[in-house]
Amino acid sequence: MRFYIIPLLLLSVLLACGNNTSVELEAKEAEQTTETIQVDGRARTYVQYLPKGWNLETAMPLVFALHGGSVGNPKNMMNNVDLRELADSDKFIAVYPAGVASNWNDGRPTDANLLGVNDVVFFSALIDKMVSNFDIDTGAVFVTGVSNGGFMASRLGCELSDKIAAFATVSATIEANDIFPSCNPSNNVSGLYIHGTLDTFVPFEGGEMVKGDGGFAVSHSNAVTKWVSLNGVSSSPVITTLPDVANDGTTITKSVYSNSSVEVIGYVIENGGHTWPQGTGPNYPNLVGIKSMDMNATEVIWEFFKRNKRG
Repeated sequence: MRFYIIPLLLLSVLLACGNNTSVELEAKEAEQTTETIQVDGRARTYVQYLPKGWNLETAMPLVFALHGGSVGNPKNMMNNVDLRELADSDKFIAVYPAGVASNWNDGRPTDANLLGVNDVVFFSALIDKMVSNFDIDTGAVFVTGVSNGGFMASRLGCELSDKIAAFATVSATIEANDIFPSCNPSNNVSGLYIHGTLDTFVPFEGGEMVKGDGGFAVSHSNAVTKWVSLNGVSSSPVITTLPDVANDGTTITKSVYSNSSVEVIGYVIENGGHTWPQGTGPNYPNLVGIKSMDMNATEVIWEFFKRNKRG
């Protein structure tokens, strides 16, 4: 009888192991948490969204979404630019960081700048933490932002090209006096700019910004041209006009400069204001101008990111 006991015990152990394996491979639900990281002696917070089934995924893209200044925060950004549905369907991690004093040190005289905050170091450390904690595709780290967050995205493209493959800005360009002339990334970085011609906060033609945190911005055209030159792509764009589906008083022209490995794209929103096209947040046309509904900027930016992973 004892000769049968050992095989039965072994069978029980194997069955138990098999059951445990099936439990470990079960897809987890999506998780949204507020996390903290210490950088330069400051506790910095961010909202982290892990898509459904993230535990079964390998080499996931990482997307940062940066809020605007003044009253900006991760909650407001998520309300206006909600990446969660796209993250669930396409399996990427979305991160909504919080700026110090509700804004970013994008090179202009923002509160964060005046406080001596080094947001480039913050993002570098946060990327390292995310790569350490999760299975991140390091060739698919992307950043987008609006207004102050858009200026910061441009700065990160200039100064973190070793970690960021592409950036996209809405209602923003590049700080003119320091960041623009010193921008000389060591790697190609794909860039996308969406800007309304009637933006009263960030002048489409560049110059002094008389609202918000002030400072000086380059024009939409100069921002696009800068990245065309930096990336060595063709200076002859493919230009298209998007269908005017919304009949909301705006029209959108798209200019694409590209080669086989990098893209620079400019979207000019004729009569558009200081807004995120088809953003889901409140609409204040008397304050910020017309929000174009002729394209979904969130989806356009994600498709741009997907095309511009690094090798």
